[in-house]
Amino acid sequence: MPEAAFHERTEPATPRRRRQAREEGKVARSQEVNSAFILLASLGVLALAGPFMLRRMMGLTRAILGATGQVDLRADLLMGYFSQGLPEVLLTLVPLAGTVLAVGLLVNFAQVGLVFSWKPLAPRLDALSPTRGVGRIFSKRGAVELLKSLIKIALIGGIAYVTLREEIPRINALLGADPLPLYGYAATVVLKLGLRVALVMIGLAIADYAFQRWDFERSIMMSHREVEEELRHTEGDPRVRARVRAVQREISRRRMMENVKTADIVVTNPTRVAVALRYERQSMDAPKVVAKGERLLAQRIKDLARKHGVPVVEDRPLARMLLRVEIDAEIPVTLYRAVAELLAYVFRLRQQRYSVAHPA
Repeated sequence: MPEAAFHERTEPATPRRRRQAREEGKVARSQEVNSAFILLASLGVLALAGPFMLRRMMGLTRAILGATGQVDLRADLLMGYFSQGLPEVLLTLVPLAGTVLAVGLLVNFAQVGLVFSWKPLAPRLDALSPTRGVGRIFSKRGAVELLKSLIKIALIGGIAYVTLREEIPRINALLGADPLPLYGYAATVVLKLGLRVALVMIGLAIADYAFQRWDFERSIMMSHREVEEELRHTEGDPRVRARVRAVQREISRRRMMENVKTADIVVTNPTRVAVALRYERQSMDAPKVVAKGERLLAQRIKDLARKHGVPVVEDRPLARMLLRVEIDAEIPVTLYRAVAELLAYVFRLRQQRYSVAHPA
């Protein structure tokens, strides 16, 4: 692989890299999603609680204007007037402020989950560099943000123009009329305009969230060298791991070949598969596979079995089915009958040989 390609970021981020980015506060989050849903929720609150908020603000305004001639404008008394009116204003704004706060938290949580990180707030000297600041302004991300802002301004301006142009005849008709109906009409127009803007912003938010996800994934991609360095850091050198696995396989193979010497029978197919079985009536519920192999390994198993006097029996279907059984595992119930017949045959041969070698 060329050295330049080896350093090029073409690999997806590993779980460790994603975890580090999250700890640093780097997540895929779209501010447009927050703005769209906060605006939509605010419109809902104004539609439901707007009359209540309007009545309280009108009552507070009447009280202030009605007491204008009786107010003593001394500094200590002005503080008292302010402290009396502030709770009334806050109580009026509680539904709206509470909704904005709750929706903002929920939308953030839906986008990135629970993230606690102080690193984005830590002071950085490179952030004070004018060169870096100019570079960020004229970067690809800066261009995207500028384009996004221009699109938002154009769309919102167009929606406002179309909406208000539709209402011009009625606005002219209400000029000079009683203020109360004018308030209600203005609220209706504002909600209508806000709803249209919110729907457009939701569309922009979906597109922006998709872009932020793509840009985040691109920003945390890794090069081949970084992936190898991480693997070496977390799991050790790949070459050492490969060597350890090779040694483990060799040890396992030697142990398996030792088991062939004590097997009761080797079932073959006859050239490609060999499976060694052992059965001890006192300690086993069923025969176990103690060794198995294909091609060259199968030939080694057969040679070792013949060398140590283990019977080698040809049974093609049974050998194939036994090959699926793991080493040191008991054979499945479906093979009991076939294996029992072979073992019975082997045990009879042993008995005959013993009788010949030790006549009564």
